[in-house]
Amino acid sequence: MNTLSPRRAGLLLALLQGGLLLSLGAVMHMDRVRLPRAWVRTAPHDPELPIRGRYVSLRLLVPAPELRPLLPLPDAQRCWQAVRLVAKGDRLEALPGAAAAASRPSQWACVDKLDNTAMARLDEPVAFFLPPDVDDPSQRTDGKTLWVEVTVPPEGPPRPIRLGLSAKGGGRITPLQLR
Repeated sequence: MNTLSPRRAGLLLALLQGGLLLSLGAVMHMDRVRLPRAWVRTAPHDPELPIRGRYVSLRLLVPAPELRPLLPLPDAQRCWQAVRLVAKGDRLEALPGAAAAASRPSQWACVDKLDNTAMARLDEPVAFFLPPDVDDPSQRTDGKTLWVEVTVPPEGPPRPIRLGLSAKGGGRITPLQLR
């Protein structure tokens, strides 16, 4: 009978898990290289979880020039509509569900007016994990706007890469040095 000793089985399992972790890291790195990247304006969102790690939960506010705000409806039906996300230059834009490429799945967003611009507030917030010694950058008192750079995958919500700040009226985004 050819059985593995507990030590060899543990080592084999550790190697397998390490290989899985490295392959996931390689896939995420390749996504950052090949997928479009864009900056998105954010609004802080507290998920109200009793146990939280060191992260900030952010709601993405995407310009939606081709969409009109819907009147708020009762309860669960509020103002949600399907949008498709596309990177235009270094910014993300929300288009009507049928206007973008058919390969991109829809995201749900509530379209509101913000600073005289139609903005799609995406349904699903993104989590940005913070180092332990960094203050929460979403709590702004200096009048600057918090942005997040994201990759736009073919499926699912945008994935955050880094945070940045811009002056209140918009303009150039300066990435934050959080590490």
